[in-house]
Formats: sequence, structure tokens, C-alpha cells
Amino acid sequence: MKILWLYASMPEYDHNHWYHLDFARIINQQKDTQLAIYGYNLEKTQWSDLVLTPFDTQITAKDLQKIFKYDIIIMDNRYRFLRNPNKWDSINFFNNINNIPKIMIEGDFHLHKNEYLRQAWLKNNEINLILHRHCSNFLLGNKILPQIEQMWFPCSVDTNIFKSNPLVKREKLICSLLYGFARKIYPERNLMANKLKLENLVKTYECYLKNKNYIQCLQTYISHINGSSIYNINNAKMFEIMASGSILLTDENQNCGLQQLFPENSYCTYKKDGSDIIIQAKKIINDIDYRNYLIDNGLKCINQKHTHSIRANELINIIKDIL
Repeated sequence: MKILWLYASMPEYDHNHWYHLDFARIINQQKDTQLAIYGYNLEKTQWSDLVLTPFDTQITAKDLQKIFKYDIIIMDNRYRFLRNPNKWDSINFFNNINNIPKIMIEGDFHLHKNEYLRQAWLKNNEINLILHRHCSNFLLGNKILPQIEQMWFPCSVDTNIFKSNPLVKREKLICSLLYGFARKIYPERNLMANKLKLENLVKTYECYLKNKNYIQCLQTYISHINGSSIYNINNAKMFEIMASGSILLTDENQNCGLQQLFPENSYCTYKKDGSDIIIQAKKIINDIDYRNYLIDNGLKCINQKHTHSIRANELINIIKDIL
């Protein structure tokens, strides 16, 4: 099976590589699978060995077919591939390859109010399937775009990267990341952090932690505040927190897929208004048995259901059904 993976490298987004191009690399490592990536500026990145050919605004998918006889095209997030500094005209990119199935792995459909994905565009380019990273987007997509086949395809995590580090001493504090847009998109993080500050139970970061700094942060604190955001999403951070041996402390939400992803004994929740956040935080900090119970169950769930390798094989089986 040969997969053409479409993406683009842009500095403001490359810090999210773990569930984009790192995931693509894991797919390429699966049996009888060959994957090549194509898109803006990728030849200058750590994934250059997977790059099919340097990006050119004049190249079409038909041209790429001549040098790599792919069986299927996967666009890893419409925004990440079609929007790049060249502002190239992508209208004709998919012309004359109607016999090749096309899948979109989509994480940003909650931007639908800006016509992020239009029915006409999907139809004209004959997109066969949308795989939504977020449960709420899957439900929204079925409502707004009923003519397109869609599935919920949650994030996953590379457990060779996100893992406990015995060399890093855990601090008995709750951690909250409050950088930039997170204050607006994840208002619960800010609210909970402010409440926990009153009891000196929290460490906050107001800068964007990336790469090794982000990984070390997840390994340093016994628990991290997350939230389903104003869009009710199940973000990659949930998986990364658990895989790193920290406790996921997130809001009660029946609409983000939390209960379907993880057993209730693998994380801790707080009420949206924060009325119980102090109680929950103190229990995590002071009750070592409770803390280890959640951590062990979280790691078990990640390793059994949500690693990149598991998700890669799920994707391969989806592709096989299409082909």
C-alpha cells in the first residue's frame, strides 16, 4: 500500500508535529506500507527523508503520481496543507485523479462558521472520507455535511516520546499552561489556575512550551489541567498528559468524547464553575494511593488503545476497506 500524505511546514504550527508528521512516520513503519509526504517547506524539516519532492506551486497530484504510484491520498488537515505563505492556487491540484480515493484527517472543523470546509469544495475534489480528530466535530460534520462519509478518528500518542522520566522529580503541584490563545479557547484552565493559586496548589506557564520543554513539563508535575475548550474538543494534550505519567485533570463534559476514550478511573474531573477544583487538587496531591491508581489506569488505557502504532493500524484498516 502506497500513501501520499499532504501537509505543509509552517513555524507557527510545527510544534504540533507529534500527531501530524510523527504519526505519518509511524504509519510508514507498518508492514507492507510505504508513505511519502508532500507539501510546503517539508524538505527543510526532520521529516525530509519522507519527502517525495520539493513543493512547487505548479505541481499537481497527477504529476506526483508519475514519480510515486500511490494508492490513496491523505490530506492531514485542510488548513495545514492548503494554506501556506505562497498562497498558491490549489484549485487544480486534484484534477484528473478521480480514481484515487482521498481522505482528510481533520482537526479544525469547529471553524465551520468561517466556511472552513464547503460542500462544493469537497464534492469537486471528490473527498471520500473525513476522519475527525474530535468527537464534537464528527457530530457537527454529520449534521452540516451529511453527503460526505465521516468517522471519529481520535488523536493518539507516541509513547517513545511521551512517557515517565525517572530522572525528573515530580513536583506535588497541579500545572496549567495559559499561553496566548489558550486563555480564550480554554477559559477553564485560567479559571481553575486562579482558584488554585489562592491555595498555592498550582504552577502556571504563560509562555508557549514547545518540544523538549513541553515534554519535560508533562513529566515534572503530578497533574495537569486540561479542558474541553469552547469547542468541546478532545485534544491531543489529554493523551500526552496520561502517557507522561501525569494525571489528566479536566472538566466534566458529556459532549467531548472523554467517557468514550478513557475509563472513568483513569482521570479526574472538575466542575465547569470550579466549585470543587480545590478539593480535587488536594486529593491528587495528598492521596498517593489515589494518585497512583489514576496514573496506572491512565497508562494502561493509553498503551492498549491510543498509541500511534495502534491508531496507524486502525487507519490502514480503514484504507483497506476503501480500496
